[in-house]
Amino acid sequence: MRGALMDVTLMASDGRALAAALYEPRREDGPAVAGATGVPQRFYRRFATHLAGRGATVLTVDYRGVGGSRHAGGPRRDAATMSDWGRLDLNEAIGHLVDRDPDRPVAVVGHSAGGWLLSLAPNAQLVSAVLTVGSQSGYWRHWTGRARAARYVQWHAAVPAVAGLTGVLPGRYFGGETLPGGVAKEWARWGRRRDFVDGAGALPPERRFAGQLLAVGVPDDPFATAQGVAWLPSLYPRASSEVRTLGTRHRALGHFGAFRAGAEGLWDAGWAWLRGAARAPSTFPLR
Repeated sequence: MRGALMDVTLMASDGRALAAALYEPRREDGPAVAGATGVPQRFYRRFATHLAGRGATVLTVDYRGVGGSRHAGGPRRDAATMSDWGRLDLNEAIGHLVDRDPDRPVAVVGHSAGGWLLSLAPNAQLVSAVLTVGSQSGYWRHWTGRARAARYVQWHAAVPAVAGLTGVLPGRYFGGETLPGGVAKEWARWGRRRDFVDGAGALPPERRFAGQLLAVGVPDDPFATAQGVAWLPSLYPRASSEVRTLGTRHRALGHFGAFRAGAEGLWDAGWAWLRGAARAPSTFPLR
């Protein structure tokens, strides 16, 4: 039924069930949109509903180990890695939208990790446009002063130690949900590398997303520095990329505020960009 929210279950290629939600518009107007992040999908319900009201078919998904896709035995028993999130889970979300309507363009809205996890998805070349918010390299040298020292300790000592001793990374360390140890350890390992995920897990450059990319930074985002956000297009060398930083009037948004109530003006601007970018020819064949 059009205009409805439906809970769906996706099945990744390794047999892992993933909890997802499909937001169907009453009238289709633009690309189908897959939401990608490491935060439980319920956080994005208002945003997804808003886009569906504008004509988007939106699919949000909980990666394995997060939200409705948690292991029955809890995160300590979950063998998930961050590579799995891109290589298997995001790949399945994109494939689901392509299979539903092969003639409709597919776009990705990537918040935080969602922007660079796409570099691991084998079917990313089926995506026409990507809008990222606060997506960045987590390499510790992208910070300065005390923040750089804190990131160094986080990636080199704190996260590996906590995940190694407890088997999980408690959500209070980064403002999200408790993560399986394998996810946390891989995240920390990438954060110690100058190339971050590029070269450590990403597909060869010629197999990555190659459409239209808009990377948006937020002035006061403690998790995504301007330097880190500016790095993102280098992960997709065949894409047509642009980096924008929101003006200082958006300084109070932080890392999560762009998806909270009150940011509807930004959502409309993002949807307008996605509609136009998804219609533009990709720099790489979609098939």
